[in-house]
Amino acid sequence: MFYNAGDAYANGNGVKRDYKKAIEYHDKACDKKLAESCLAIASIYIGGDGIEDDHNKAFEYSKKACGYGLKEGCFIWVRS
Repeated sequence: MFYNAGDAYANGNGVKRDYKKAIEYHDKACDKKLAESCLAIASIYIGGDGIEDDHNKAFEYSKKACGYGLKEGCFIWVRS
């Protein structure tokens, strides 16, 4: 549920694009150990999509995604 809402806000699917709300919803899913949401937050922070770049936060969330078993998170974490 939280992942879908975060994805909708990140991509503007059915709602106005809002990266802060996307992060808010993805963060709730990430707290429930949904690695894809952790990675989505990392991607937003790396790209600075609608928000200021924050490589420290991107590192933090990609590390969580990696820890939850998502290999793509490990790749971003290592590169950060």
